[in-house]
Amino acid sequence: MKYVVFLVIDAFHYKSIGLERTGYSPTPFLDELFKGGAYFTNVFSQAPFTDGATYGLYSGQNALEGSSYMFNLRDVRRTLGEVFRDNGYDTHTNLTAHPHVQGFKRGFNQAVYATSAAPGLIWYYRLRYYAALRSQAGLDAADYDVVCDLLRDNFVVAKDYLSSVFHETAESACVRHMISDRGQLVAIHDFLEDQQSLFLQDERRYARQVLDRGAAHPLFTRCSVRYDPIDVHFRQYARRRLAPLLGRSLLRAARHALPKGRVHVNALDEAARYLLRLARKGKVARLVTEVGKHVVTHPRAWLDVDLIERFRRPLNGVKAGLDHALGVLTSAARSNREQRVFVLSHVDGLHAPVRFLSTDRADRDLLERELRALEVYLAEVEPRSPFLLSYDYALCYVDQKVREFVEALRQAGLWGETALIITSDHGSSFTGATRRKNTVNNFYDESYNVPLAIAGGAIQPRRIDSLASSIDVASTVLDVLGLGGAPLGDGTSIVSRRRAFVTLEHYGSGCPDWRRRGRNVAVRSEGFKVVYAGDAPTHLFEPSSLIEVYDLARDPGETTNLARKARSAREVGQLVEVVRDRLRLASASVSGAAGLPPRADGATST
Repeated sequence: MKYVVFLVIDAFHYKSIGLERTGYSPTPFLDELFKGGAYFTNVFSQAPFTDGATYGLYSGQNALEGSSYMFNLRDVRRTLGEVFRDNGYDTHTNLTAHPHVQGFKRGFNQAVYATSAAPGLIWYYRLRYYAALRSQAGLDAADYDVVCDLLRDNFVVAKDYLSSVFHETAESACVRHMISDRGQLVAIHDFLEDQQSLFLQDERRYARQVLDRGAAHPLFTRCSVRYDPIDVHFRQYARRRLAPLLGRSLLRAARHALPKGRVHVNALDEAARYLLRLARKGKVARLVTEVGKHVVTHPRAWLDVDLIERFRRPLNGVKAGLDHALGVLTSAARSNREQRVFVLSHVDGLHAPVRFLSTDRADRDLLERELRALEVYLAEVEPRSPFLLSYDYALCYVDQKVREFVEALRQAGLWGETALIITSDHGSSFTGATRRKNTVNNFYDESYNVPLAIAGGAIQPRRIDSLASSIDVASTVLDVLGLGGAPLGDGTSIVSRRRAFVTLEHYGSGCPDWRRRGRNVAVRSEGFKVVYAGDAPTHLFEPSSLIEVYDLARDPGETTNLARKARSAREVGQLVEVVRDRLRLASASVSGAAGLPPRADGATST
């Protein structure tokens, strides 16, 4: 295939797609696109958050291997981008906000910034952990090596981001139109130069200062780029136009969320409950108008963040990601018809807080088209739909943008030569289909079950229900596209092989300190799931850490924990042995032991 677009839609729970639902579908175009290509219904991510999930998706390696995802893709054996580059493709990607960005550039000829690259991210996702550890027990040399590696990467990335915007290089195409004040870029760049110089003089001393001062350190307080304000007339127009829709949406969500006076998990927050009280008093007109405006402007409203303010920040949106991919493909088609092109685009939209409007700050026609699509859906969706309305809105938006992208490729005459892969890094507990107390750091299917579809003019339709892991996605795509070669990492093509089980594994939310944190492992077969939450990074299996067991055939919603009842079941015992193997193999890879035993991946030939 000449053109390959690998679209990763963050937090896309497969069962939320219209194909798997009854009633009015929020994804009519995706439904047909999936059915017209090769699509896979039983793919599971390894982690419920982006750090751990993208590690396996882009490398084919298990998440608990070696230094894990501490440095994202820096230490993996091979990346998806490198595979396509080695197969003769011109490779492109968009860089989102990660604690260690450099690793995501591996294998790509060009990487554009889809969001800002302020250093503050490493504090919240990595260094805050080490600061707490230092105050409690102290750090050793290996800890300081990690901290310095993270700081080193962020100096490089932040300066490169500022320079690319200032010089208007291709890498800044997605964000530079939002930054008119170029003087601030020079000031921040010069400040980072000075800080980097101090860092290089004595790396460990600088690291100690950062950990001591924490989020108040100048590295995190003086490096945020100011983005242009939204045009006041567009702001007023958007607020006025959004208010009625959000008011009606809130009323519909409230009716669903409180059938018996109970608040639906993640559906409503304090602002929404206040608005609901007005609705209960019969003040519906006020709810739809004045209250609707409150929803738009409240910083922690029913839709999680101020929608208007989203227009003024660079967000890794679906439209921006697909516009970038379309530009790369059409440019390649004009300049070199023989050149093969691979674009990996990781976009948000479904991730909480959900986004269902393009962050274009002046295009009223675009806003109207997007809002009309939401209004149609609100009018048609069942009043008692079990799915969270805001997540469905985001699905409608994603569906609309993918349709526009495919139509543009068809108009350009490129669809017949293009393969579009649609998948996700992880699922989502915010769909509303199931109510959970713990909505992210868990092992429930909705947090892990992701879509995988390979569509395009030359892709033969087929549906595959075999159990698969996200570490298999890259190898499966290569197989379907006929690129051949060895599977990526520990993955396997699920077209020709099937797994008896998949493993879900990670270090939990926060910093993945592979030297100290306990290893979380779940093993899922078609019939059962066992969940192990370790307290320490040891290869030893502790029976007390086997905290959950589910009989998926009888209890697909995973509502009845059989951990104390089902351990004697033969299949459960087999899955527990897999947990033991994963702990042993993870410990061996961390210690750098040579001659690791054969992997336990449950794969058999068909």
